[in-house]
Amino acid sequence: MKQIYSFIVLLFISIITYAQTEQYEFSIQYIGVNGSTGNYQFAFVATPDADVTNQLSSDMAAMVSVPAGYSIGNFENGTSGIPSSEFLADNYGLNSDAGDPTFYINRQVPTTNIFFNFTSGTPIQLVLFDIIGATPPTSGFLRLLPPGDGSRLGFLPDYINMTDGSTTTDRYGTQSTTENSYNFSTLGIINSELDRVSIYPNPVKNELNIKGFKNIDSVSITNISGQVIKQFTNSLEKLDLSDLSSGVYFVSISSQEKIKRIKIIKD
Repeated sequence: MKQIYSFIVLLFISIITYAQTEQYEFSIQYIGVNGSTGNYQFAFVATPDADVTNQLSSDMAAMVSVPAGYSIGNFENGTSGIPSSEFLADNYGLNSDAGDPTFYINRQVPTTNIFFNFTSGTPIQLVLFDIIGATPPTSGFLRLLPPGDGSRLGFLPDYINMTDGSTTTDRYGTQSTTENSYNFSTLGIINSELDRVSIYPNPVKNELNIKGFKNIDSVSITNISGQVIKQFTNSLEKLDLSDLSSGVYFVSISSQEKIKRIKIIKD
């Protein structure tokens, strides 16, 4: 009887431990036109299904496909706190099941890692990247490829490793069923609506104004490390930035699940 009781206790502890282990959903997010390059810019995103507290991030990767003649690069910091310099887009010369070139976006593990502290359901922009070509694509798709796509070699799974103490585990759960592809033939229409939104003055000292702000849901301010410094959901025409220190920041304007990202300088 005592052995049965001990087994039940251990099983209960295992269930609780498993329940507290978050899983991440991968997705891709359209940011807008990169003001520095003129390319379409996207984010590689991971969303946890539980609160993440002091989790040490490790290596991570996902396979994506682009239209023929295009590539992936110009990485920039997202909201994860991971420096963009740690990410690569490896081209193994493979095509997806749809016949498109594929790239393996992956993080190279540095000597010093980044701790994750995020709430459940918060999309984490692991890194931003451009779709690079002579001009922005007007047809074809950007796709986050499913695990069963024939372009994958055995060592190219989607994964996101997190470390607890001395144990590192893969917390990848699944990929989004809604934010896993973008059609470039319609993306230009979406982008033209976002292009009507502008900000001034830049550089800014105290108050930042947003112009053409139709159907904007929220505005966030992030530093160059990708940390969200301020979040606005009301009175979006004028944003008080007087308490920010001088430096470079990014304004992310969200509207109907799309984002326009603008670099600003705070005097």
